[in-house]
Amino acid sequence: MKILKLAFVEHDPLALCLIAWALTLPLYLILQTWFSYAWAGRWRIAALIPLVGLALTVSFFIGFSYYPDLFGPPLENPFFEYPVLALAFFSPVGFIYLVVAGIAHRVRKSRLAAQ
Repeated sequence: MKILKLAFVEHDPLALCLIAWALTLPLYLILQTWFSYAWAGRWRIAALIPLVGLALTVSFFIGFSYYPDLFGPPLENPFFEYPVLALAFFSPVGFIYLVVAGIAHRVRKSRLAAQ
């Protein structure tokens, strides 16, 4: 609750950024699922591209878990916690990509309907 007070009452920009970052996680998952299911053909391939980046981010986090000198001691369950951590770091990038792809899909669809 304190972060909400900082963001919306005291207008702290860092708190607003943290809230926006936290909101990208569920929004990314919703858009990824929706676009992957609803689109067809080349648009579905475009919607699935962020999964490649997510897989690379997960492998990066799991790969660096074997170097405890760099990143501290390993977590208790690295095969669960590192993918969740990677998803938290990747979700803003994936969300922005899917929003831009959604806008491009909508524009392309409206141009084809106008012809």
